[in-house]
Amino acid sequence: MGNSWKKKVQELGRALEEQGNEVLERVSEEALAIGKQAKASLSRARKKTEEILNSAQEIEEIKARLDTIENDQQRLSMLVSELANQVGAILVEIRQRMQAQEEEKTDDGTVGH
Repeated sequence: MGNSWKKKVQELGRALEEQGNEVLERVSEEALAIGKQAKASLSRARKKTEEILNSAQEIEEIKARLDTIENDQQRLSMLVSELANQVGAILVEIRQRMQAQEEEKTDDGTVGH
């Protein structure tokens, strides 16, 4: 009877070992599948992060270009304003010279003959 009991315990041990190996194999397969999914997810996340960083860099470059354009527009506006002032001064000078010439003609008596 002692042998029979030993045999049953050994069979039970083998059965448990087989079941344990099967469970371990399934768990290993699942772990590998999860690892592959995690690796793929991580790769996608890296790509998205890279895209976001590239987009952020592009946005900063666009902002810098817009700032430059804005500064150029302000400078151009000042130059146009200065030019308008100079043209205005020239027109005033022309008017004054024309009036002076008219007055000279009137004083000389050349006008009205």
